[in-house]
Amino acid sequence: MTQEQQTLWTKIQAFNFDGGSPVNHFTKKLAAEQNWTIAFTQKAIEEYKKFMLLCCTSPTGAAPSQIVDEVWHLHLTHTQSYWTDFCRNTLGQDVHHYPSMGGTQEDYKHLNWYKTTKRLYHRTFGTEAPEDIWPTPKEFVPVPEDPIIKWTPALKGWFTALCVLPFIFSGLIFKKLSPFDLKGPQFLVFFFVYASCLLTILAVYLESSKQQAVDVLKRYFPDDISPYQIAAFVYGRARAVQTGIVDLVKRGLIIPQGDHAFVLNKRGYMPRLNETNPLIPGFEAENDDADVIYTEISSRWYNPDEASHPLMVALDKFAVQHRPFINILYIALYGMAGARLIQGLINGKAVGYLIFEIVIVFVISKLTSAAARRDLAMYQAAKDCFIEKFGENPDKTDNIVPGFAVNGLSAVSGFAEIGFLTGMFATYTSSAFRNERGEPVNKDFGGASSCSSGGSGCSGSSCSSGGSGCGSSCGGGCGGCGGGGD
Repeated sequence: MTQEQQTLWTKIQAFNFDGGSPVNHFTKKLAAEQNWTIAFTQKAIEEYKKFMLLCCTSPTGAAPSQIVDEVWHLHLTHTQSYWTDFCRNTLGQDVHHYPSMGGTQEDYKHLNWYKTTKRLYHRTFGTEAPEDIWPTPKEFVPVPEDPIIKWTPALKGWFTALCVLPFIFSGLIFKKLSPFDLKGPQFLVFFFVYASCLLTILAVYLESSKQQAVDVLKRYFPDDISPYQIAAFVYGRARAVQTGIVDLVKRGLIIPQGDHAFVLNKRGYMPRLNETNPLIPGFEAENDDADVIYTEISSRWYNPDEASHPLMVALDKFAVQHRPFINILYIALYGMAGARLIQGLINGKAVGYLIFEIVIVFVISKLTSAAARRDLAMYQAAKDCFIEKFGENPDKTDNIVPGFAVNGLSAVSGFAEIGFLTGMFATYTSSAFRNERGEPVNKDFGGASSCSSGGSGCSGSSCSSGGSGCGSSCGGGCGGCGGGGD
């Protein structure tokens, strides 16, 4: 804790929420409203004081837990105590409180802010924030509620027309509306038209659904996504681990050795408050000058659940969510063929040509589905969004890590250790997008925990503080305060 923080903390600690009253009005009222014990209420008030210190002294502000926010809410109702006695006479600045806007993107913003606040708490007070007051968020960022496809009147009209067209064709050409009244050669012609119409519907639906997924990704794409998180989302675990290694080598924290190994170099290492490299916790747990090989870094240092971006996890789920309409199309397509096949077998008719036609339709449907995969389209869109953010110039020193994240070794050809890393990464590197070859969804991507507004871990409010460097309001999903002084 700095001298400035210590001075302010002494003033905050001396503040009496009950105004010197022996009946402890504020404490008892808070305990009664929240159904807390007096001991827990006093602990919550103490943590609220610490939160306010972080609000006023951190340039990035701080985000309250749900419990701390309850204390804050009640304190705000005591106008004289809050605005005059506490803000102006104790903190030396006003700290304003705003309601949350909510939503998928806002929920994530607070998660990131809340996690940063807990790290800041540890750095300021030298101890971890108590879990009963500052719980680790348990819930996922919700999957965007956008529809799988935009059902426009025109689209509905075209789909309806295509569904009816085969039967109109049968009635006009063969004078029979029911396909089961057709002769064998006639049904083969009907099924060709029928399958063509349904496959056209499938292709249009898949393409529209794919475009909707891309549009949703672009709308929700987070501004604060790290190179490691984009590497994990687009390419998977191996690329994310290797991006982390490139960063550690660039920073001189690990020194390449022979046989795919590194030596740790902790001399001069200073932890970053907003560290984004997912390998750092593993690095910090090792001894200086220790030897570590690539496979150990990948298995022990990298945790996909912790390293993936919560908002990207939600988008990933949006990409692969169930689409009942496709099942309806397949049932209609193969149900018609199957029913006719059974009819032919019962009547002792030849069905070889029909089976051949069914196989052709099956192959075309699979190729159509493969050409319009939502997940691969989102990976490409995410890569494009990230490149747009960082630019295409890999020769800039600051672009080495993000350049490698999205383009691999080709983006860091001027890196001094490129020869060593090329040999090491060759065994594990893939230029294909994650899941491109049919691997299970989330095989090496993982998930990340988050908060929902009003949930057990995170508050549902936001604030801005004025004076002494605190100026802007924060519309975060789960709330916090604007930055204070340095």
